[in-house]
Amino acid sequence: MLDEVEALERNIKWEPLSTLTYFVVVLAGFEVLVLLSGFEFTKKDA
Repeated sequence: MLDEVEALERNIKWEPLSTLTYFVVVLAGFEVLVLLSGFEFTKKDA
């Protein structure tokens, strides 16, 4: 697992485009989590 993280960090240093892609993927995943948790809250209120 640590090796994968180190490899990712090495790739990020050399590839700005993949850094951007990685960032977008993380943001999208975070947004999905927020939407899902928001959906759970509205279901509980109803």
